[in-house]
Amino acid sequence: MKALIIDDEPHVITVARILVTWERFGIHTVLSCSSSEEALDLIAQESPQIILSDINLPGLSGLDLIEKLRNSGSTAQVILITAYSDFAFAQRAVKLDCV
Repeated sequence: MKALIIDDEPHVITVARILVTWERFGIHTVLSCSSSEEALDLIAQESPQIILSDINLPGLSGLDLIEKLRNSGSTAQVILITAYSDFAFAQRAVKLDCV
């Protein structure tokens, strides 16, 4: 399986790569990028099964990106990373089948 980490802060990507034992979950390829636009290209090319995304991204937000993916039929498992405590973000994430 493939995973994609999307965050505009490079240290977050580095930490996610280090802290998760990807192989334990059957993930052998971990891709990363720093914007939704890059993510859309990578997703089209690589079809990751798992996506870790920040909510606050430059340009298209993480939630808007996931909504776009869901509308195009993507069934990738999405995990959102955020420091926001706004309950509206959590509600929208649940509606988009994210964790």
